[in-house]
Amino acid sequence: MTTPSVAAAHSRAHSLLDDGNRLEAEGRLDDAHARYLDALGLAPDLPRCHLNVGNILRLLGDVKGAIAAYSAALARDPTFAPANFNLGNLYLAGEQIHLAIAQYQRALELRPGFVDAELGLGGAHFVLQQWDEAAAAYARVLRQRPDDPNARVGAYYVSLHLCDWSRRAQDEALLVDMIDHKDPRAAHNPMTLLNLDLPDRPAAQLQRAAGELFASSRLGTWQFSAPGTSCPPSGAPQRLRIGYLSADVCEHPVMHLVKGVLAGHDRLRNEIYLYSYGTTRDALTAQIRNSVDVFRDLSDCSDERAADAIAKDHIDILVDLQGYTGNVRIGITARRPAPVLVNWLGYPATLGHPLLADYIIGDPVVTPIAAAADFSETLALLPHCYLPNDQGRCVGPTPSREVAGLPPEGFVFCNFNQAMKYSPSTFDWWCRLLREVPGSVLWLKETGARAKENIAREALARGVNPNRLVYAVRVSSNADHLGRLCLADLALDTFPYTSHSTACDALWAGVPLVTVRGGTFASRVAASVLDAADLGELVAADAEACFALAVELARNASRREQLRSKLLATRLSVPLFDTARFTRNLEDLFARIWQQTRDGRRAAILPRDIAVPSD
Repeated sequence: MTTPSVAAAHSRAHSLLDDGNRLEAEGRLDDAHARYLDALGLAPDLPRCHLNVGNILRLLGDVKGAIAAYSAALARDPTFAPANFNLGNLYLAGEQIHLAIAQYQRALELRPGFVDAELGLGGAHFVLQQWDEAAAAYARVLRQRPDDPNARVGAYYVSLHLCDWSRRAQDEALLVDMIDHKDPRAAHNPMTLLNLDLPDRPAAQLQRAAGELFASSRLGTWQFSAPGTSCPPSGAPQRLRIGYLSADVCEHPVMHLVKGVLAGHDRLRNEIYLYSYGTTRDALTAQIRNSVDVFRDLSDCSDERAADAIAKDHIDILVDLQGYTGNVRIGITARRPAPVLVNWLGYPATLGHPLLADYIIGDPVVTPIAAAADFSETLALLPHCYLPNDQGRCVGPTPSREVAGLPPEGFVFCNFNQAMKYSPSTFDWWCRLLREVPGSVLWLKETGARAKENIAREALARGVNPNRLVYAVRVSSNADHLGRLCLADLALDTFPYTSHSTACDALWAGVPLVTVRGGTFASRVAASVLDAADLGELVAADAEACFALAVELARNASRREQLRSKLLATRLSVPLFDTARFTRNLEDLFARIWQQTRDGRRAAILPRDIAVPSD
C-alpha cells in the first residue's frame, strides 16, 4: 500500500512531468529537462520519470544518457513497453539495427497491437533492406489504422524497392496533398520525393516544402545556440579549415566519388578535417582517413558533443556530405558548429531549412541560376559537373559473358541503379527497347526475390519475356564491377531520379549512357555528367527522344564504337574525370564562399566568379 507521503510525492512528480511536457512542446528543452529531473528526484521509483528524462536527453542529442534513462525505467518495471519502444528508436538512429528490432519485438510482446512499435519495426527492417519484413510491419499498422500517414509513406517507400507499383499513384497523390497542406503528419524524409514523376507540378518546390517540414519536425521550435563560431570581420586565415561531415566513410558511392578530392586538396591553401559519425569501418575508411589532415570519429557522440567537437577545431567551412540520406543527423549542423555550412554531394536537392546550410554546391545544369527560388540555400556553381571523380579508380579485368551471367550473344542494355529508382514510365520505354531490338537483354543490379517477381510481372504485361532481364551477381570490389561493366553496349538511365555515381561508372568503363534532362536537381545529374564528359549529344529532351536515341545507337555499331573510343581516349582530360582541376575549382569556390562570409554578405556564385579558368 502506498503511504500518504509517497502518494503525495507521486502526485507532485506527475504534475512536474505534465509541466515538462508543456515546456517541451514549446521548444524549451532545458526548462523541460529541469522539470523532469525534479520529478525524478521526487519519485525515482516511477518508470515514467525515467522515460521522460530519456526522451528529453534524446532530443538534446545525449544518446548514452537516454539509453541509461530508459534502462532505468525497465529496471523499475520490466513490463514497461514504452521504454522498450524508445530504446528501439535510439538503437535505430544509432545504426544498431538488430538491437532495435529486439526492443521493438519485446514492446510488441508486452503490448500486442502497439502500433508505434510496429512502425519502428518496419523502419528497422527497411534499413536492413529486408523489404518483405518491412512491408509486413507496415501492413499490420495499416490494418489497424488505414489512414496512418507514417505507415502509408513507409509502405510506399518499401514498394519502390520491391517494384510494387500497384498503389504508387494513390500514395504519391496522398503524399503531395499532405505536403501542399503543410500537414505535420507528412514530415517524412524528403528522399521519398526524389522518385516522384510530376510532369505537371513544380517538383523542386515540393521538395523544398518537404525539406522544411521534415527539418522543422526534427528540430522543433527552439533555436540552438552556436558553440562559438563567429566569423572574423576582416582578414583571412592562413589556410581555410574545411571540414567534411559524413556517416558513410566506408565502401559507399559518395566516398568513391570524393576520395580523390580529399587526397588532392592543396595543403598550402586548406587544412582538411573529416568528421565521421557512421559505425561502418572497412579498408576504404582507413585509406580515406590517411588522406586528410585530421580525422574525428563522432559515432559515439551526441549531436551537441559532435557540434562542440567541430567548433573546437575552429572549422571555417563545414561541408555536409549527408543531408537527408542514410543516417540523418541534422541535429549536428543545426547547432551551427562552423561559420559557414555547405550542402554538397550526398543529397541531390535542397535541405529546405535555412538553419541547415548556407550554400548548396551545384553546377549550371543541376542548379541553374533561374531555379534559385527552389532552394533554401544560396547557389554556388562549379564550372562543370558538381560530382567529383577519382582518376585513380582501377578498372578490373573484363570477365567472359558467361562468367558475368550474360547470354553468349545479343545486345546488352544495362542499368545498375537501385531498383527503387525504377518507375513505371521508365520501365515502359525500357521494355519498348527490348521489343525493338531482337535478342537484346537488360542487365540490372541484383535485387531481392519479390522485386524480381514484380519486375517479371511488369515485363510480361509489356510484352517482354522476363528471361531477357539479367541480374548481375554481387562482386567484391568497385574495380571488379567496372571490369564487368565493359561488357555492356549501352547504359539506360532512370527518371526522374537519374544516375549519379552509376553514370560515372558507366562512362569510366567506356559505356555510353543516354538520359533525359529533367526539371529538378536529381533529374538533371546524369545530364550534367554527360555534359562534363563532352557527350551532351546523349542527353534527350524527353523520354520519347531518349527512346529514339537508344534505338539508333543499338542499331549503329559504328557510332557506338566512336563513342566508346572517344570516352576511353578523353577519359583523363574531360572535366568530369579531371580530379585535379575539379579540386582547384572546388577550392576556389570555397575561397569565394569564405570571402562573402567575411564581407557579411551572401550571393549566388557563378562559374565566372571562380578564379581558376573553367577550361
